[in-house]
Order: sequence, then C-alpha cells, then structure tokens
Amino acid sequence: MRVCMRVFPTITSIALSVILGYTQSVRGEEAGERVRARPTRTELLSPVVEARLDLGSGQPVVEVTINGKGSFKLVLDTGAKATKLDDDVVKSLGLRLVRKTEIHEAPGATPTVFEVVGIDSLTLGGAVFRDFEATVLDYDEIFGGKRRYDGVLGYPVFADCLLTLDYPREHVVLKQGELPAADGREILSYEERDGLAGIPVVISRIPVKIIVDSGMAGAIALAERLEDGVTLALQPAKRSDIASQLNIREARLSGTLRLGRHRLIEPPVYFFGTGSAVGHKVLRNFVVTLDQKNGRVRLARQGSDPIIFGLKPKFGLTIGRRRGGLVITYIVPGSRADEILRVGDGVLSIEGRRASEFDEHSLATLFAESDVIAMQIDRGGRTLLLTLKAEP
Repeated sequence: MRVCMRVFPTITSIALSVILGYTQSVRGEEAGERVRARPTRTELLSPVVEARLDLGSGQPVVEVTINGKGSFKLVLDTGAKATKLDDDVVKSLGLRLVRKTEIHEAPGATPTVFEVVGIDSLTLGGAVFRDFEATVLDYDEIFGGKRRYDGVLGYPVFADCLLTLDYPREHVVLKQGELPAADGREILSYEERDGLAGIPVVISRIPVKIIVDSGMAGAIALAERLEDGVTLALQPAKRSDIASQLNIREARLSGTLRLGRHRLIEPPVYFFGTGSAVGHKVLRNFVVTLDQKNGRVRLARQGSDPIIFGLKPKFGLTIGRRRGGLVITYIVPGSRADEILRVGDGVLSIEGRRASEFDEHSLATLFAESDVIAMQIDRGGRTLLLTLKAEP
C-alpha cells in the first residue's frame, strides 16, 4: 500500500493500519525505493499456477515458503514497491543482511536505519521467484503487538509474469504471456507512478492517476490536495478521533466514477497524503490481471450493472452536493424514480424542508424512516413537485 508517501512516526503507522488497512510502515515504503525488488529469475512449474487468496482480513493474503522454509503469510500488495518481512521471520530464516539504508525524516534529524536482506527463493504455489531483496520491519510494533501477517509481497516480484487476482474465486493465478491491447473498457493502459500501476481516470473533470492497490482495505484514497476540487456526496466527515488527529477525511464521491466500462456509484473515499489509489473494497468485485511488461490492467466482471456501495437506494436514487446545492446524482434504471426524475435535477426541498437544511446524516435518516417522500425539483428553471414511493 503506497498512498501515503510522507514519513511519520510509528504510532501514525499503527493508526493508518487500523483506518485504511495499510500494509506497512510508511517509512518502510521510503526505504523500499532503495531495494532490488525484482527477482533475477521467475520459474513457473506449470503453464498456469494457482494458489489460494485468503480475503478474510479485507486484504489478499497468500501463503509462501522462503528459502524452502515456512509457510509464511504475506499480503499480496500491488501497491508496495518492495517486499517487506517481519524481523522475527528474518531471524528465524537467518536471512543474510545485504546492506543498511537510512531515511532522513527531516533535515538535521537523526536518520532511521532499515535493514535490507537477500532472499534466495520464494515459492507461491507452483511459482518460484529467485534472488531478490526485502526490507525488514517490526510488524509487532506496527500493529501494537498483534501481528496480522508476516510481511508484504511487493508488486515488482511479479514483473516477469501475468498476475491475476481472482477475487470471486479467491485465487491468485500466475502464467506467462501478455494481455491484449487496451480497449478502454476492460483492458486499460496504465502509466507507472513511482513504479506502480496508475490508471488514468477523471474525477469531477480532474485527471487523476490512481494506483491499483490490493493492499489498501478501503475503496478509494485521494491526495488531500484534491478535496476542494472533486464533487462529493453531501459533506465530508472525519471518521474517528484518530482520523481527526491525522487529518484523514472520509466522504463519498458524488455520482459515478468510471473504470473503463465499469461504473462505481458514490464510492467511499479518503483524503490523505499525496497519492491516490483504488483498494480492496472496489477490487473485490473484479478479476484483476496486471501485465507489467506492457503496462496494462484488465478489470473483468460479470454483467454491466453499476457497483453501488452500501445498500441499494431505497427510493431508487442517490443525492449529492454540487455547486452548493443538492442534485440527483444517480437513478437506478427501471425504478420508480427513473420514470419521473433525471440525473442533474436540482433538489429545492424535501418533505417541505429546504434542501440546504439537510446534511448527509439527516437526509439518510429521513430516507431510511420514510416510505413516501415529497420533493420539490428544479429542472432547467422549472419547478416540479414530485412524490416518490419506496421501491418494493
């Protein structure tokens, strides 16, 4: 997971792990820039290699052996630029120290020292990755003494094969070959962002590169500089006391975010740090294949229905804040709302109360507790009074 690129003390890393599902200390990611993370040789013992993905933690975890020993549980993290191992695992394996690297958190500050170790072989199912390096972290410290896994398997490990995360079947699939040319629908070209797969998307007319980040437990993370520019569904809210202390803002994007042909309706979003990513809560809907050789990613799923986050809208619509007012941002096809409303209709009042009186929570409460809703709508300067009934 690489969304946050700043350098924070360990307590911050713990908080990030709890809130966003980060897979490593941020400082460890900085050190990862100085690691030979790509294997010298990749061996697939059969044309198609499959292994189980454990998704129970909200991140894809695989079991591997290292130098013929183990097994060890690692997060398969396409948002990590290097493999990282817990210090106890490194000691138990007796891995050789290759070098130490220093990270300076601020000019004149005492540097943080990270160890880099060599891995002779790492085996995942019938795939063997030989001769590469990993950084060493103390995951017991990061997780407050409750280590969730033994480390992180970084994206560069899979540079010489096609990597598929089949979320519906809970399998990882490895094979040789390449993806077909990008079609803009299921197969998208990506641009490397700091060595990772960054899909170009447009959010509220703002071009953004979002990293395909299997190690992030959330849906969408956006750089904090984007918060004032993108259109949100009502007002953003801080998630918790810890999030408030770290200035992590949680909201929902208004309307539809498109990933090729796929539509995401009002996905949850975090604003933090300087990078942007799409994480587990989105990726779990897909069979995701990454082709590092050609810079392509395939997002495949059955059907063409949009992915709606949370419960299906009770009244067949979603409402967001845009240009200071409330508007209809999505309508479920075939719903009662579809017969009388249009995306972009302005909301003047709901149940006799001015739209400006509602925030996200009061509006959600009203819709949850009602079976009939009266709305006053502005459509191109015309005022319409409509009554909506809840969907059966």
